[in-house]
Amino acid sequence: ASFFSSFICTLSHTSSAGNDEPGVDSNWKTYWDYLVIGGTSGTSGSSGTSGSSGTSGSSGTSGSSGTSGSSGTSGSSGTSGSSGTSGITVSSTLNSWTSSGGLYYSDADITSIGSHDVLFTCYDDNENEYILPYQVNTMGTSAMRVWMPINSIDVRIVIKS
Repeated sequence: ASFFSSFICTLSHTSSAGNDEPGVDSNWKTYWDYLVIGGTSGTSGSSGTSGSSGTSGSSGTSGSSGTSGSSGTSGSSGTSGSSGTSGITVSSTLNSWTSSGGLYYSDADITSIGSHDVLFTCYDDNENEYILPYQVNTMGTSAMRVWMPINSIDVRIVIKS
């Protein structure tokens, strides 16, 4: 018997153990017949064609632009601020490197700058290209230590305060 089968009783009887359960016991066909026998599913049919799209509605007309308002009067100028102090620029080429922990460092003299905030730029002196050092440290107010992963280039630094 199939999992999806249904049965109909064809002969009146009293159920007895082991010989008349539909689709299972040896004597079941004497009292029962298939009403529905389940089979495998058939293949799906093809999809129908899509309907056509409707037409778009027309766009509305744009409204007219409003008139511009009149300009206000200019305010008075403020007072000038106080002048700042002149900055200091230090430029030097680093080409003597000390090996330390798999990296190389060289120190630039910054005693003329002192303890001011600085802007630091680093270039490959031979290629004239901006480069990014591995690390930069200030060594008090006298030196700036530049760390590089290699020791085979001349590094030009420009420090502005």
